[in-house]
Amino acid sequence: MNIQKFEAFVILAETLNYTETAERLYTTQGNISKQIISLEKDLEVQLFTRTQRVTQLTEAGTALLPYAKKMVDNFYELKQSLRPFKEAQHQVTLHGIPTMSSYQILKLVGEFHKNHPDIPFKVKEEESVDLINSLKNDRCDIIFLRSFDNSTECSKDYEQVLMGNDRFVAVLPNDHPLAKKESISLIDLRQETFFQLGESTQLYDVVRSMCKTAGFDPTIGYAGHRNSMIMNLVANKMGISLMMAETVDYFDKGNIVAVPLKENVSCNLYLIKKKKTSNSGLEQFWTFLQQKTNLSS
Repeated sequence: MNIQKFEAFVILAETLNYTETAERLYTTQGNISKQIISLEKDLEVQLFTRTQRVTQLTEAGTALLPYAKKMVDNFYELKQSLRPFKEAQHQVTLHGIPTMSSYQILKLVGEFHKNHPDIPFKVKEEESVDLINSLKNDRCDIIFLRSFDNSTECSKDYEQVLMGNDRFVAVLPNDHPLAKKESISLIDLRQETFFQLGESTQLYDVVRSMCKTAGFDPTIGYAGHRNSMIMNLVANKMGISLMMAETVDYFDKGNIVAVPLKENVSCNLYLIKKKKTSNSGLEQFWTFLQQKTNLSS
């Protein structure tokens, strides 16, 4: 068993709302559901009842809750108590969404490293649903992620810097009947085959939710991990995609066009770190980021 399952359980027991729980843990509703189902299988009991969109604790869930809270609290107290025994770090480890190369973050990392060559950087791509846990469990020093609730609030244990925003666009073959529109509604795409990033990514649930809000269930023709595959499928006129505008701009669009959506679903982009850290390299980088974002705002 891993501590993330119990943390998801504790927060869901408090909120009784999958959406709010996912937002607090910087993950997706689908990932929360998977963690709860997995925990129920591990314990061989049902922890929640789910009827008519109402979520309630079962008797077994109520019995588990105080033990789960103690486990989560003890785990993070243990992590905190071991901090003095860790050597003060100089290296900065950044984990970010797989499409972070589409944004300015790597350019800023490069600029900082040019001026501070003595501070080494490690960069790793990771799915959005795993990023906050990597930060919590000290597998990295700083994370780069998207937030679709556009919240400017952050947990009391973390600091964040707003790095910009992005929005969804419809990616179409250049001869598609809607390709020359200035903007289109999602409902206009209800008959299309969608090529999207898969269920393990943050965007999959967001796209499905957008389409359902517009009044239809999207037909998914591809659900994988490669934006280049999606672009090629669209270029070959096999269907369409909903993608982030900055990601599309990163590619040579060739035989495709990107058309804004009238729904204008957008996200904010954040860098997040823990407030308490002994990493001098990280603190220098954080100060550099704050100066850069203040200058550009």
